[in-house]
Amino acid sequence: MESNTPYIVCFGEVLWDVYADGKKPGGAPFNVAAHAKKLGLQAHLISKVGNDPYGKEIREAMYAQGISSEYTNSDYTFETGVVNVLLDEEGKPSYDIKMPVAWDYIHFDDNNKTLVTSSKAFVYGSLVCRTSQSRQSLFELAKLSKLNICDLNIRQSFFDKELIRSLLEITHILKINDEEAQLLRELFEIEEADFYEKLSEQFSLDMIIQTLGAEGAEAFHKGQLYATPGVKTNVVDTVGSGDSFLAAFIHNYLQGENISLCLEKGCVLGAYVASKQGAIPEHPVKKIASK
Repeated sequence: MESNTPYIVCFGEVLWDVYADGKKPGGAPFNVAAHAKKLGLQAHLISKVGNDPYGKEIREAMYAQGISSEYTNSDYTFETGVVNVLLDEEGKPSYDIKMPVAWDYIHFDDNNKTLVTSSKAFVYGSLVCRTSQSRQSLFELAKLSKLNICDLNIRQSFFDKELIRSLLEITHILKINDEEAQLLRELFEIEEADFYEKLSEQFSLDMIIQTLGAEGAEAFHKGQLYATPGVKTNVVDTVGSGDSFLAAFIHNYLQGENISLCLEKGCVLGAYVASKQGAIPEHPVKKIASK
């Protein structure tokens, strides 16, 4: 890694998404890093895999995406993560997430500390916090980052109100979907009409981004609401579409683009990914979600 090259750091799960007809590399942090890399943004992944064949294949998959495995350590006790994915008729997934696995035990070390300190942004979610070890590492690293971006990514029962509260308290930019927005309104007793304003005020959030599926996306920043319509597509598999949206948003945001354009580019790439199977299909052209 060249020390003067701007980059983002994604922290958390890297795993195999196992479908009925085969497996594909996944995990939200890995997906974000892979899409960011495709768009021309340098990205690193802090994670852990098992010392097993699946772990070796994950490293090969990272290499294929142009992501160094230098910060993805091997665990000699726990296996590489696996998620069984079942798609419904609309391409929406349900997950069976195995536990415990290697990424549940990510450690805070000097290499990770140096990496995050010099990064442009630190990207994370709630799932990696299901164990105390990875959760502690995340919160220690977040103290060193200039820009903390939380893609909440609520999964199954791997969360509670206090965890979400703690994550929001360290976050600058929060990305959620419509279901997660409803959950936050219920947890923190906020009316829908005041949601963005009250949540931002309560947790000192700089920005809230909400994806709305086919309806597009919106963002609330400094009292102003930005919105962009959805992009029509033939949905095949929505796994990874939110991750690609976030990667495109970050890529454009870090280049100083206006928020409306960041939302638009995110929706374009998210819709494209939803039209393909797997979380990281090849982009047809680099400009699909960049300048």
